[in-house]
Amino acid sequence: MRYRNTDAIVLLGLNPTAPDEARALRSFGSEVMLITDGKRSDWISVDGQAFDLADGDQVAAFLRHLRVPEARQEYAAQAFQSVDRDMGDELGHLAMVWAHAERSGIIPGRMVISGEHVGSGMFWSRKASGILRVSDLAKLARAFPKVANAVEDLHMSACQSANEVFSWPKIFPQLKTIWAYAGSCPGTFAGASKHLAIWDKATRGPARKIGRMLAQGTRKGNSVVVWTPLGGLVTGEVSDLPELRARIAAGNATFDEYFEGEANVADPQSGPLRDYYNWLQEALRHPDLTYGERLTFERRRDTTIRLIFYDAQIKVRFADAYRSQISAGYASLALAAPDLAHLSRKEAVLAVGAFESKADRKRADAAEALRPLLVEGLLQLAPRYIPENWI
Repeated sequence: MRYRNTDAIVLLGLNPTAPDEARALRSFGSEVMLITDGKRSDWISVDGQAFDLADGDQVAAFLRHLRVPEARQEYAAQAFQSVDRDMGDELGHLAMVWAHAERSGIIPGRMVISGEHVGSGMFWSRKASGILRVSDLAKLARAFPKVANAVEDLHMSACQSANEVFSWPKIFPQLKTIWAYAGSCPGTFAGASKHLAIWDKATRGPARKIGRMLAQGTRKGNSVVVWTPLGGLVTGEVSDLPELRARIAAGNATFDEYFEGEANVADPQSGPLRDYYNWLQEALRHPDLTYGERLTFERRRDTTIRLIFYDAQIKVRFADAYRSQISAGYASLALAAPDLAHLSRKEAVLAVGAFESKADRKRADAAEALRPLLVEGLLQLAPRYIPENWI
């Protein structure tokens, strides 16, 4: 079979406003295949037959139904095994689009990924509970090599998406352009549709005239970065690595102040802690960063973004998600559970300290079970207890 690459766009839209982005692209004459959250999490219907993609046996049946070659079914199955619950239907819809493209020989050459993101290799939705990882998409792409080798233009409508730019050519080897963001990405109605229009025009046909200055003068245009095989990553960032190291070192005291609750974030999008976070992200995009520094800065970045949203979102979601454990742990010490959703960071630090003091004396099982949730989760903001999609 002869394969033909087209300018059609696969739009993997995780947020509720994705249909609006698709309409904007279609208004310019582009063919758009929109993938969004399904009506029933992890379930997908093909030719009147429904499949539960959280069930391994049904995943296998689904892949056979799509006529995925047997030798490649295991790659796709691995993607469904690793993806979070509530993201199986999105991944399944993408598999359907890619399987049809390989069977028909007409393959979409452009792709947009739109969703929440903080630069840690994960995308999520403000609506759904699951997380879609870059590694999940990589596994699925291995099952569809004709598609993977046909994707030439990628747009990531997601904050801090510049951090993963160098991962994508390994997944889509024939990529000619990537549009991403070093910093915040505009929302659908606050600039994203305008950026998609610019990208759509620049990546149509065989001639690619991609450049970050195309977004000059638009909202969040300064955050745009582009990548091409010859030009590499162009970010517009001018700080060298020694300067970033110095800024981060000086900003560590600011981090400590917020971490201990001596200062509170008034606006998650601005202020000294947000500046510190941006310096960490910029350093992580620097090619000369050492391996040890990268691990250190990644850990600090992950804690900092949770601190930034601690009052706005984290403490409320923590109190709701772990309500039963909190109640049981405090009850085992004959203590009334504090209202963690409404305590300041400083008050939470003091409350956890008081809990630990009482728990050390009494050694109740429920209190010991709660201890890591409070210490590692609420105070240290460890990702295992505070997932990215709480941000």
